Amino acid sequence: MEWLFPENVAEAARYVQEEGVLPHGGGTMLLRRDLSRIRGMVDLSRTGLSGLRREGEAFFLGATTTFSEAARALRTCGAAPALSRALGIAAATPLRNRITVGGSIASFPLWSDLMGPLLALGSSVHLRGRVAKTVPLEDYVTTPDLRKGTLVTGCSFFDRPWRVWYHREVRVRFDYPAFTLTLLALVEEECVKELRAVLVGCRNRFSRMTEIEEALRGFPLGTELPGGLGRRFDVAFSERPHGSAAYLREIAGVWVERGLSALLGNGKDS
Repeated sequence: MEWLFPENVAEAARYVQEEGVLPHGGGTMLLRRDLSRIRGMVDLSRTGLSGLRREGEAFFLGATTTFSEAARALRTCGAAPALSRALGIAAATPLRNRITVGGSIASFPLWSDLMGPLLALGSSVHLRGRVAKTVPLEDYVTTPDLRKGTLVTGCSFFDRPWRVWYHREVRVRFDYPAFTLTLLALVEEECVKELRAVLVGCRNRFSRMTEIEEALRGFPLGTELPGGLGRRFDVAFSERPHGSAAYLREIAGVWVERGLSALLGNGKDS
């Protein structure tokens, strides 16, 4: 394996277009790969892709920013509390100090604490390489052609005064979550103007709960929630160490209802 040390993004983007050459940020996903198939590794530490910055009304989070750095920067400026909360409790401290934003977007593991909040925020991904453009995150993760020979340089999102609720289904605190659930609510005049609900960790990797989002549009805070919301979304799970597929579907429905109750039933964040 050859190690490559580009001095800028353009040089790194040229390298990753070569067959068998991969970008390297935190390196945590290398533990799960067959290294014999990797011909070259592109070290991104000199490309200046770390950090959080404001770009007009949007925030840009660089690809080599670690989870710990991102959570700290977001808390400091008070931006995207759902994202800062999720990153601050992801994995264990040593891993939070290594896992990078770009690597987690590119690999999108089922246990990701990053992707739920980013998807709920309607984030965009910035790409260089064979594809050089900015695309919606949802398009990036559902279109394999966008990922081959490309380098994720960062992600951007708009922050709004969302009410937030976040849950990770784990057996112990530092465990991989069986799934994560992100709920964001935009409230005006004590009614739900917009709701976003995203589950990560299902058979299709993620699910946007549009049925629930539409059902609760205009919902007045503090009133009784409609019954059966935990069944109003189409999602399936695979068998996991955390439990059977049927169990995970059942517990996901329970947490959807608990989360919505905490978020909307009494008008307070959880």
